[in-house]
Amino acid sequence: MNIDASLDEFKRFKKKFEELSKQPISESDTRCKILDKLFIDILGWEESNITREGHLEQVGFYDYVISSGIFAFVVEAKKLLLN
Repeated sequence: MNIDASLDEFKRFKKKFEELSKQPISESDTRCKILDKLFIDILGWEESNITREGHLEQVGFYDYVISSGIFAFVVEAKKLLLN
């Protein structure tokens, strides 16, 4: 995916996010409808680079580990809170 395609996808995502942010959404839906879309469709991570729900000795339980083989980062998701 090139940067222009990512930007176009982000603009579409932003509209959907604005709609989602007007309603209560669970942690599971936050991960499925927001974070998965962000990591895969916008940032271009491959599904094979994403591990969901597990435990790491150093950090405890996690919702995502995203790894390139050279570096990795851990994400703990929470439900979307309304303003």
